[in-house]
Amino acid sequence: MNNTTIRQILNVLDTVILERHADGSYEIWKAPPIWFQVLFDQSINNQNKMAIKDETSFLGNFIVDAADHWNLEIDGRILWSGAWEELVEPGGNVLLEAGAVCLEGRDILIIRALFHTGEEYKEALQSAREEIIAADNLAMLGKELEEYNGYLEQEVQKRIQQVRKTLDGIIEAITVITEMRDPYTAGHQKRVADLACAIAEKMGLDPEKIESLRIAGSLHDIGKIYIPTEILCKPGKLTNLEIAMLQAHSQAGYDILSNIDFPWPIAEIVLQHHENIDGSGYPEGLSGDNILLKARILRVADVVESMASHRPYRPTLGSHNALEEIALNKGILYDVDVADTCLQIFKEGSFQFV
Repeated sequence: MNNTTIRQILNVLDTVILERHADGSYEIWKAPPIWFQVLFDQSINNQNKMAIKDETSFLGNFIVDAADHWNLEIDGRILWSGAWEELVEPGGNVLLEAGAVCLEGRDILIIRALFHTGEEYKEALQSAREEIIAADNLAMLGKELEEYNGYLEQEVQKRIQQVRKTLDGIIEAITVITEMRDPYTAGHQKRVADLACAIAEKMGLDPEKIESLRIAGSLHDIGKIYIPTEILCKPGKLTNLEIAMLQAHSQAGYDILSNIDFPWPIAEIVLQHHENIDGSGYPEGLSGDNILLKARILRVADVVESMASHRPYRPTLGSHNALEEIALNKGILYDVDVADTCLQIFKEGSFQFV
């Protein structure tokens, strides 16, 4: 047998399972691999049984310890021999390891080939050690990173809460200033925001979009600070010029809010909250999907709240008339889905103005 053949044999590494019988022979489970036949050829008979007679060999010595282990009859506990080398002629060796285990009262011997040479075994052990150390280090590093990420997440949430609290304070202050100039619409912006958020939630918008709608609703009439008080509080009918000045509040609100770096298009929503689906609104005459969805929601909420509330030039028209207006002009002035959702939440009684 030449070295090439030996190397081919040694490349076919596997595990062999043997069962010890009462006569001291060992029955090999399944056909043994070639390397096992080469090493133990003299001991294997035609019935795939073998005898381990040489008590001076490493395996023979292990069998003595294995017998004591089997006698304990501890089911499932394996006694390992440790590694030893077997010489394969001419030139070459293989590293083996044996194990003894009792399985359901049967004495089982395991023999497996590990590596071609002891040096390879040492290298493999060293590589395994390095992998274990690296894995431990990675696990420790991963744990530290996880803890640090948790800390950072908590800090981020704290900062977000602080920023939102500050932002809410600023919005409330701006709202108060706006409503001081127009006392008849005190609370209007908040009620519009509440209804708009209720519609958005019913439509399934995500929390971030609802939050942006709340802010836009709370600020949608901020541009009225540029409108003279006598126009805002005028009890009679407005002239065409006064109406034009009043309608300018959408653009004025955009001009104010566009200088603030919101994470949402708040200024654009405020600019478009008087646009109609058919293009008859102001200030840009946008139509259909060219109007932001949140502006379409705000449009419906603004109309309902305005008609349901008292104004200097008229008494309240009531929620019933306001909802009739939405139902009559849905698909014309108002987005159909938004209008239907608004009508639904009032019909269900899931929303009422506070």
